Formats: sequence, C-alpha cells, structure tokens
Amino acid sequence: MPCSSKFGATCAENLIASGMSECEAHNKERLFDQCSAWLVDKMGRPIEEAMGFWLPGRLEFLGKHTDYCGGRSMLGAIERGICMVAAARKDHCVRVARIDRGEERTFEIKGEIEPRQGDWMNYLMTAVKRVHQNFGSLHGFDLIIGSDLPMAAGMSSSSAVIVGMWLVMDAANGLKKRSIYREQISDELSLAEYLGCIENGTDFRELEGNRGVGTLGGSQDHTAILLSDAGKLKTFGFSPIRFEQMIEIDKKYAFIIGVSGVDAHKTGAAMADYNKAAMLAKELVEMWNNQTGSHAKTLTEIVRSDSFDMTINNLFIEYSGELDCKELKNRLAHFIRENDQIIPAVMKELKSNHYDVVGDLIDQSQNSAEKLLGNQVMHTIELAKSARNLGAVAASAFGAGFGGSVWALVEKRDRDRLMKAWKKAYKDFDMATSERACFFETLLGPGAMRAI
Repeated sequence: MPCSSKFGATCAENLIASGMSECEAHNKERLFDQCSAWLVDKMGRPIEEAMGFWLPGRLEFLGKHTDYCGGRSMLGAIERGICMVAAARKDHCVRVARIDRGEERTFEIKGEIEPRQGDWMNYLMTAVKRVHQNFGSLHGFDLIIGSDLPMAAGMSSSSAVIVGMWLVMDAANGLKKRSIYREQISDELSLAEYLGCIENGTDFRELEGNRGVGTLGGSQDHTAILLSDAGKLKTFGFSPIRFEQMIEIDKKYAFIIGVSGVDAHKTGAAMADYNKAAMLAKELVEMWNNQTGSHAKTLTEIVRSDSFDMTINNLFIEYSGELDCKELKNRLAHFIRENDQIIPAVMKELKSNHYDVVGDLIDQSQNSAEKLLGNQVMHTIELAKSARNLGAVAASAFGAGFGGSVWALVEKRDRDRLMKAWKKAYKDFDMATSERACFFETLLGPGAMRAI
C-alpha cells in the first residue's frame, strides 16, 4: 500500500490505465488525496487500510425513460464523478464524511435503519439497509466522499452513490463470496439490475425489496455506471438487462455537457413529476392485460405482441381509468419512437461512421421528449436547440428531465469556439439561470472501479 502522499497518484495511474484522460485522472488524484487525508487525520485510520473507488456520472446518449419499460438505451460514462475512500471496520458502525460539506455522520447497521428522503444520507442508508436485509450481518466501514460531478444535474450522482456503496460493502464484507450472491446474482448484468432494485425498492428474484428511495426508475443508470468502457457507447436492453451492441466513438469527437442550472431533483414535490412517466407506463401495461387477459410486464412485451396492431386502438376507446388518455397515448408513442425507431437507426449510422446524419435523428429524440414525454423545461430545450444552431454534430437533453443537462457532440477542433458561443447564447437566453449553469468537456470514461 502506498504512503498517503502517493495514494491519489496511484489511483490516478489506475484510472489512466482504464482509459481515463490524464488531465481528468489528475483531477481525481486531488480528490482522492483529500478524502484519504480526512480518513487518516480526522478518523484516525492508517493509510495502509484505505481503499479507493471511482464512480462516474453517466451519459444517456439515447433511451429516455425506456429502461423500466423493457426497452433499450445507449449509454456511456463521463470523466467526472465521485471518489470514495473507505476502510473496513470490525464492528457494525458506519462513519461517513463529505469533504464538500465538511460534515460527518454515524449510524449503526441494524434493522432499524431509517433513511430520510431529502437528506443526503438517504441513498447511502438505503443501500446499507437493503444489503443488510438481503445478505445478513455486515461489518461497518469508514467512508469519505469527494466529487466533481454537478449534483441534481441529470448525471445520476444518486445512482453512483448506490453503486459505490455496493463496492464498499463488498470490499468490507466479501459479499460476492457469499452463497446468496452466487444463487441470486449471476453476473455483472444482474448485479446492475439488483442495484436498480435497491434504489426503486422492488424485489430482485428472491431478494426482498423495501421502500427504496422513493423513485420508480429502472436500472439504466446503474448499468451505465457499472459497465461502461472508456471511449465507447454501449446499448443495453432492460427487464432483464441484456447487452446488445458496443460502438467506439471516433477520436476526433468529444462531448460538451451544458448543465442548465435548473436542478433535476428527484425528491420532494419534484418526485411526482419524475415518477409520472413510470406511472403512465405501468397503467398502459395494466390496461393491456385487462383487455387481452395476458400477463405482460413491460411495454416492450406489449409492442412485440402479435395482436398489438389489432388491439391498441380499442385499448384507449374503452379506457375509464383516472389518468389522462392523451398522456397515455403520448407515452406509448414516445416509447415506440425512441426505442424501436430512433435508437436502432442511430446505432446503424454510428456503426457505419455516418456522423453527419446522426444529428437529425437525435433531434427527433429531443423533439419527442418535448412533445410526447413532456419531461423538458424551456432551459434544456434552449440548450439543445442552440448547440445545434452553433454547429454541434448532435445534442440532446438526458436523464430524468424537468431540469438537468444537455450533451453536445462536437469535433475536438471546434470545441473551444462552440463552448464559448454556447455559454454566451445561454446567458443571452436567461442571465439569472446561466449564473448557476456550468459547461465542461468530457470524453467517454471508464465505469465504476476499485482504484486502489
């Protein structure tokens, strides 16, 4: 184990070996050093016991609200994220610190763990509670968290915490060596699905669920964070998770992320907006099953049904439920367009290196999110539109919606000009909100890993 002055450097070297750019890896070096210094100086743990973990933010290239519908998503990891430094304990105590807040919390791993929505410990405690419930007795750990990922910006910092907590608990307790893991979680794909179930609270096979964090999402975020590779976009299908295709992005391109400054919170009153798309999808499945007597679980099963074309119109004619029929029709139309039309077309064109036609296809995805899914705000609409007008190869909002961020795919030779112009255009659009916005370049980076 390296001495404390080399802890961050060793983490950075391992990130570079996994494909992260040197500049970004050295930014993480500073975060790892800050976290390890807290572990040694404030928690009194020897550096020899320290473990480092990297959890990237995720980039949803395409696949807006498709995963929990059994659909597909095109995903990658960005080069910003969360650094965790941990040391195992022999008791059942968990000590957690966030260097950005200068704050430390403590709790015991017991059946009475009660996470609170809206508190920054919610996701941490939810993960510990669920794993304790499913896997039995756990040793505690000391944990320090540092991040350069904008919060509530649509890049899944919350899901990154869930993935990171699993990695820490596994390292401290040998979870993958337990018989229940071998029986219930067969590979990394099923692990990503289980981590999604921790967040949404549902059962996974025989591993019983609980309340979760209060959101009704799927496992797209956890899959991207856990299974991404540097420089590549991967397409996965969901429910269950299945790998479909990998595409290496041409090295002459990079991404610029425009963080709108409108928080995409998934807590409090905003949770209802986030969960609405999931509730509409669930209602469509129940309508179908009531009409046909089938036992479909996802929209994908419905759309793939031999009787879909003959049955779908009657589904809405006879609907007498509480949700808005137009919103239900739009939700289904969005899913079909995004999942069955746009994503396959984009995969085909990227694989053929036809970047010149990809932008128009992704414009269709953005338009569908605005008009059919209804999860965009004027700021994300403006960011996507202005990026394209300024010359971006493609641009789209991503994540749960109702705020958050927009990605723009640009040629590296044009990135400085475009970023400067994009910032100015956004400032001209809304000066007050632009003061809370930020813009940064990123390549597609490596997925979650133990860095030391």
